[in-house]
Amino acid sequence: MKSVAKYLIMVICLMVFIAMPIGSAVADNSATEETKEPSTIIGTVNDSYQIVSDDGQTYDIEVNDPGNELVEQAGKNVEVIGIVEEVDGLKSITVMSYKILGKPATKE
Repeated sequence: MKSVAKYLIMVICLMVFIAMPIGSAVADNSATEETKEPSTIIGTVNDSYQIVSDDGQTYDIEVNDPGNELVEQAGKNVEVIGIVEEVDGLKSITVMSYKILGKPATKE
């Protein structure tokens, strides 16, 4: 009976020993995910649910409450704070906040 108990204790210890590195690897994986910092973009909202920045970059406006409000400001110059992501060369912004700066200056 003692040998069975010893065997079980060894198996349990071995399982714990093997499981510890696996658990920490899973925890480390979530810790290494990139934390995205908010960016500020100044540009004009267009009719295609996008912001065209002053430097000519186009950002698709992601769907969320502030983004939905922002797309209603088509034709206006805005300052937007949000999380910018780029996938396959297409940029998008998840709007956190925005400020209307007015109508864009017309080129003469």
